[in-house]
Amino acid sequence: MAERSTELTRSTTPDSGRSTRMRTEVRRGLGERPNGRARVSPPKRTAAQIASLGMGIASLSLGALAFAAPLVTGNRDKVINLRKGKLFGVFAMNPPHAAVHLGLGLAGILCSRSQSASRGYLAASSAGHAALATTGFLAGRKRSGIYEVMGMAVNTADNILHAAWCGASALFAARPLLMQRA
Repeated sequence: MAERSTELTRSTTPDSGRSTRMRTEVRRGLGERPNGRARVSPPKRTAAQIASLGMGIASLSLGALAFAAPLVTGNRDKVINLRKGKLFGVFAMNPPHAAVHLGLGLAGILCSRSQSASRGYLAASSAGHAALATTGFLAGRKRSGIYEVMGMAVNTADNILHAAWCGASALFAARPLLMQRA
């Protein structure tokens, strides 16, 4: 805990009209800094804001990693991934899919500044991932390997991840409404 030290000083100021004046200065305290300004603590983040920030960072990271060709197997690109392949040998990726992840990640990070924006991001992310997972499962019923849905390379592992992402986004977007009912 911060220590409080007070210093009493007596000063004679001819212009003040008093011969002695007591002044207490709090040099270090819980609420003030040495320069006399009050400390401003950062605002508390809600669960939706934290989820928006976390999902934004995760999505941005996946998008950036998907452009690194050595991490994507199944193609012959040397530095930047330009063809479809599997990220870490599991998740199907191609440049449009990576670009969508970059955009979603950046949007999540920017929307985490306010509760209403983060809830909107989570709701839109949930709807988009639900659409992608549903169409991915329907398109991949009789296929194996990597196939394209809405221009993005997907596979079964992607569809499962998109469905889980949809559920998590929906849960965090609806959490404030669920807490009001309880």
